[in-house]
Amino acid sequence: MSQQAIKIGRNNKNTIIIEHSKVGREHAVIIKIGETEYLIKDLDSTHGTFVDSNRIKQTQITAESKIQLADFELDTKLILSKLNSPDFKKQIKYSDLLQQKELIEKFLDLENIYEQYKKNKRKIERGGGLKKTGLRAALSLIPFAGNAIGIMAGGALDSRKRIDELNEEFKKKYVCPKCFKHFGQEPFENIKKRGYCFYCKTKWTL
Repeated sequence: MSQQAIKIGRNNKNTIIIEHSKVGREHAVIIKIGETEYLIKDLDSTHGTFVDSNRIKQTQITAESKIQLADFELDTKLILSKLNSPDFKKQIKYSDLLQQKELIEKFLDLENIYEQYKKNKRKIERGGGLKKTGLRAALSLIPFAGNAIGIMAGGALDSRKRIDELNEEFKKKYVCPKCFKHFGQEPFENIKKRGYCFYCKTKWTL
């Protein structure tokens, strides 16, 4: 088939394999016909293909369309993401595709974790810096500044403790959702561009 397309069905020769008794051996095919335009065709299945609750032979669909093969509902956005991926021809079980989607969603959550960590760390460091600057200015006006020095040291220790606690929390959360290895201080954008976990090789794309 010259067009970009994926076959869906129970047979292990399909692009997406669905292990469900009412899904046909070769149930349907989805074809990309434009940048955001797709066509779904029923392949003479026994129990039918339905789009937005209507049984069809073929019809155009979008990411918002509700698709059912017999009584089995598909995640349309997930299917179209697979069709638009570079390795759209690679065969995969639908159950594995759902697990992959869950991992990708967890991976994308790491961006917020990383950005929040950097923001909180800068906030703590700036707070400590302002305290030190203010105290140093005050020290120049005080002949005997033992107490002030103690306060300044205490503030620095408090900032260090807060950063240590922040780092510990970051180590627990900024991890691969598959193997749970910590990514260290590597920026999220670098990990995203690499496209897979350096440790377990799990991909972040379909």
